Amino acid sequence: MSRVTLFGAGIVVGVLAAAAGLFGLREYRRQHLSVADDRAAELGVASFMAVNGPDAGLGPGFNGASCATCHAIPDVGGWGTITTLRVARRNPDGTHHAYEDGPVVPMFSSPGHECQAVIPADANIFARRLPISTFGSGLIDAIADDELIALEDPDDRNGDGVSGRAARVMDRASGTVRIGRFGWKAQQASLLAFAAQAYKHEMGITTELYPDEGVMGVAAAKVRQCDEVAEPEDPRQVETGLRSIDLLTAFMRSLPAPEPAAADGDTTAGSRHFAAAGCTACHLPQIGQAQAFSDFLLHDIGTGDGIAEGDAAPHEMRTAALWGIRSRQMHLHDGSAGSIAEAVARHGGEAASARARYAALPEPERRQLLAFVKSR
Repeated sequence: MSRVTLFGAGIVVGVLAAAAGLFGLREYRRQHLSVADDRAAELGVASFMAVNGPDAGLGPGFNGASCATCHAIPDVGGWGTITTLRVARRNPDGTHHAYEDGPVVPMFSSPGHECQAVIPADANIFARRLPISTFGSGLIDAIADDELIALEDPDDRNGDGVSGRAARVMDRASGTVRIGRFGWKAQQASLLAFAAQAYKHEMGITTELYPDEGVMGVAAAKVRQCDEVAEPEDPRQVETGLRSIDLLTAFMRSLPAPEPAAADGDTTAGSRHFAAAGCTACHLPQIGQAQAFSDFLLHDIGTGDGIAEGDAAPHEMRTAALWGIRSRQMHLHDGSAGSIAEAVARHGGEAASARARYAALPEPERRQLLAFVKSR
């Protein structure tokens, strides 16, 4: 299937910018992966960077024609600054209504534009989300469900004010209920299912895991008329027997964990203040082999985006991983916090006590705590 570059200079620029970091990643893979895994990851790079056209399954609604459009900072596979829109409806009685084709409103549509997304007139919840970096995602994928279940305390039995819970979701990769850990809402339990959901929601490319095409506000019959390729649009390749989502997963699994900056006196002291303030109740330094500073549980800290997704209620969000934060300038799920200090100030709910202890620190110690977080 062909790839085209007809969907805006920004998309092509994003892909070219992502390519700049590929050399270092290839060297890492050669040193750490088997020949077979390195080959699959290399094919995955091509899938991640490929700019898709309608004849490759793109659309009819999409947010980007390439994975690298949104995941390019600091290297290909990282985070990005392009936010995506999700909508829902809160009913007068406070209940949440999700729309049939999911919450994502694609920004673009395939040429002809007869299937441009239409936001329902009764939508009254609007939320934007930033792309999450996929570096270190193989380590997250490897965390056992039991390890995450052991961390949850939904009834706050220990009385610390923190009541995180594990998201129980249907994993389309295995066909079983598992513990979610990927996405802002921990809505996916496996890296493969995470890739497949992104393919559908962000590029409109259907897979065996997500075989049904849909565009918000557009009738199913109309979507079929706008769609050039029969579902699923990600077939198994004759040469490898693998789908693009398999190759994408191999690539993401090969990405190393983000490296923190070298420690110094301030960051060493800041790590102690971070723990003493109670930040590690949610930003757990390590689970399994993932030193991500997240428990990957759902919490209510007052920053919920109003969207119910997977097992997550509208007010719940997965604890954001802090590794790699030193390459980010936009914080929280929607990028609305321009600094780490602002993001901390926005913490409430289960994080209110930790925020209060942080605020009570003398200014030099607050500065050291922030320096530690910024070094991750």
